[in-house]
Amino acid sequence: MADAVANWVPFEWPETWSDPALLGLLEHTSINCLLLPASRLHLRTAAESAGFVCPDAVRWQSWSELDWPNAGELAAIGDGFWPEISRKGGDSEDAGPTGAAWLDANGWLIEMARARAPQATIWLRSDPPEDPRTMLWTHYQLAVAEAWAYSARRPLWLAPPHAEALAAGDSAARHSWGALMQALTWMRERDPWRAALPFARLAIASDFTGPNQYISTETLLLAARLGIAFVAMERASVTPERLREQRALLWCDPYPVPAALRPWVEQGGVLIANAGAAKQWPRGKIADDIHPRFRIYSAGRGRLIESRVEFDDPWVLAKDAHLLMSRRHDAVRLFNAGSLQWRHARLPGRHLVHLLNYTLRPPAHPVSVQMALPVRSALLHLPAEAPRPLELRRELGGVEASLPPFAVYAVVEFEEES
Repeated sequence: MADAVANWVPFEWPETWSDPALLGLLEHTSINCLLLPASRLHLRTAAESAGFVCPDAVRWQSWSELDWPNAGELAAIGDGFWPEISRKGGDSEDAGPTGAAWLDANGWLIEMARARAPQATIWLRSDPPEDPRTMLWTHYQLAVAEAWAYSARRPLWLAPPHAEALAAGDSAARHSWGALMQALTWMRERDPWRAALPFARLAIASDFTGPNQYISTETLLLAARLGIAFVAMERASVTPERLREQRALLWCDPYPVPAALRPWVEQGGVLIANAGAAKQWPRGKIADDIHPRFRIYSAGRGRLIESRVEFDDPWVLAKDAHLLMSRRHDAVRLFNAGSLQWRHARLPGRHLVHLLNYTLRPPAHPVSVQMALPVRSALLHLPAEAPRPLELRRELGGVEASLPPFAVYAVVEFEEES
């Protein structure tokens, strides 16, 4: 059953579709799971006869209320963001360092969910945009691609105007639907990529609950918004073995850092700890006592970096953690990123850099991606297109590839040097 759930490609059947003949729109597509509204349960027999899975009502829950350790085979988050550049306005969004542009993205949330329930398939949904009439068909591609890029699923949902036009046989709607189905098929053909694990030199650990929830989850959110790559880790699961690829560990909680992590630090790791979390650890020489927010101690070949006060500003904390680790350890850098979000994941012998464009239009400036790890070739993947090679050039810090303009989603696949 777990394998079946992991392979479901779900579609939220529109309330306005009452004719079972509309199942024909899904023939020969990758959609294999229908979420039927209560008013359309009479279609279940026809749908199941056509080969679709029609699960009972999915229990959508707020991510902060999910019982993560007991999530089972499906963890359904009901309060994600609709992925877009927010146009809500308001004083709070115009003020402060995150005021422009406000990006509603879900990568940080999915990474946290995967850390807390690694055994589960993660589904994500959200309230629709405030005015569905402003939506483009490419919004749907971005929504499903965002979840898929982070190894989750978002059930495909159609705004009423688009659902009605599609059911009525509108030619433009049918053409756009076909392009969307091609993108879904492209993703389905690359489902093995969903097994790729996030790769980053910075780990961010917490139990993500109770009094620790705000600082840890906001730090994830803002790190993603700043373009800082991270691996989210459930605090209890952090071991030296799990930190083999990491240069730095941000320990968000005031809970004591396990002594078992000392060898990792002494062999060159950087531990950034909340005030008092490492008070039982022996102190080496003070390497830096002038930082306004941290005391920095030597620890073998590594560093113990302890906050002077408890963490309280996640925006500053995300930037501090990146700088204290040192940007020279970044595995991937993106230039002229603008409103792109990206995720670096790794499979044996390959690195995947997923790129999501929240503007839904090609970038105005040339975008390039740099890889600091030893790689020998790169391929560009665009939905419903054949992969194409990218030219790699040697630059200070690694090899770099320029990207052609793309409107929604792209993946750069780097092949490791053997």
